[in-house]
Amino acid sequence: MVGCLGDLYESLEILSDTFMESAFMEPTAIKAALLKPIICSYAPGLSLLLPNIMESSKSTNLYRCYNLNNCPYVTNNSNNMCPKCWSYTMTQRVKFANTTTSGGGFVKADATFMVMDNLMVKPMSTASIISLLNEFNVEDVGAIEEREVQIGVNEGVKLLKMCLQSKTVLTDLFLVKKVGGEK
Repeated sequence: MVGCLGDLYESLEILSDTFMESAFMEPTAIKAALLKPIICSYAPGLSLLLPNIMESSKSTNLYRCYNLNNCPYVTNNSNNMCPKCWSYTMTQRVKFANTTTSGGGFVKADATFMVMDNLMVKPMSTASIISLLNEFNVEDVGAIEEREVQIGVNEGVKLLKMCLQSKTVLTDLFLVKKVGGEK
């Protein structure tokens, strides 16, 4: 693979399933979805853009048949007729149970990771930090500098582009000095 995409892919492949968590998927299914995503082909009228967060956070009301005889159908339109009994409109509002997960992501909430310059993802631990310090022959720990970066849409696009061109993506994107000034 070009750039650092192979490194990113490999790091996800070897990441332990114990770090994966989702309210809707098993850890092995999460890995499969990330490593071998199913990509839908284009369909007219279907937007390929990510949904607007504000719109997707609005609650949708769902309704079931007023007849309580094990009707399995729900609808988002309370004027629809029940397809099982055909004598009742589906006006009984369905109540949702809150899920126990908080983030909606694919990793456990308390897990911390290191993202390397080539975008390899590694679990954060004391042992991994010491190993990394030894790997880079760091003798003066005081010389290490922590940087916090903000990634917006523009930075995300640049990050994707750099993934295809470089093995030192984070350095190239956030640490290389611009002509006439600093980043």
